[in-house]
Amino acid sequence: MAKEAQRPFITVKLAQSLDGRINAPDGTSQWITSDASRNHAHALRARVDAILVGTNTAVLDNPRLSARTRDGQLHAKQPYRLVMGRRELPAGLALAETPQWEQIATHDVHEIISRANELGIGHLLIEGGATVASAFIAADLADELYCYQAPLLIGAGSNSVNLPTTTLSQAHSYRLDVASNESLTRLGDDIMLHLEPLPRS
Repeated sequence: MAKEAQRPFITVKLAQSLDGRINAPDGTSQWITSDASRNHAHALRARVDAILVGTNTAVLDNPRLSARTRDGQLHAKQPYRLVMGRRELPAGLALAETPQWEQIATHDVHEIISRANELGIGHLLIEGGATVASAFIAADLADELYCYQAPLLIGAGSNSVNLPTTTLSQAHSYRLDVASNESLTRLGDDIMLHLEPLPRS
């Protein structure tokens, strides 16, 4: 559990282009990052207790949110799936192929944390989309970031985060996680940054 509060340790994962985009203007996003980055992200999924996405991501991307090995097999440990938001979800979503999932009809990050505590979740991974990731970052609830940076410029499309920042002093600052052996890692042609937040003044 995170030390500063009775809540899960929270990891935010970002996968983006050099200019911070997560898709092109037409919505295409597969695949911005490399196979090596996606394999690393699957190993990260296997280490957490639960994954959270928003309803838009659940519907538009239709992810399974499973943790798979390099050869496509399921890891022995699979995360619980959480979907945040009030949008009605259609039947037949890929993540609903397992009974280990639920929708939490809220936009309040603290309600998510309350439910995670009820479920006994010790490590929560925020996978997207930008609105959900931004909400946890803006609330200073991201204990670490994994940022997978692909070497391409898209020029337009959705930003990986949308924070209510109006001046530079409001920016959220991070540093490489010096306690990690993978704080700055090359994954195929991508660069992965493992970051920890600096205390906010």
